[in-house]
Amino acid sequence: MILVDTSEEVPPPTPSTPCTLSSFRRRLLNIRKNILEGKIERYHRSMKNILLLENYYSPGESTEQTDLLIEYYNNHRYHSASNNLTPADVYYGKGREILTRRERIKKNTMLQRRRYNCALKVA
Repeated sequence: MILVDTSEEVPPPTPSTPCTLSSFRRRLLNIRKNILEGKIERYHRSMKNILLLENYYSPGESTEQTDLLIEYYNNHRYHSASNNLTPADVYYGKGREILTRRERIKKNTMLQRRRYNCALKVA
């Protein structure tokens, strides 16, 4: 079985199942739907764009900058694919708590805006 990033299992072709062109295309499309490859490509593109902006004069300097970028990418950069959470928040299980706090803040903000806007209309 091939596990795709969408948690969908794609069975490999077996001799008992006829390999028609449509079933082959369907399997090929499911495999190409692998989102993980896109995420890895995006990560490498981000690294390349940031790291290639500067000149490094020693291997230790480039290694240090790479480590700093990885730390930033995993612990401080919000990812839209994970509801604008950092990978560390998702990994350590803080995601639900952060999302409920954001929802509460959003609800309070909308209530304050509504009160403010209603007060403006009356005056």
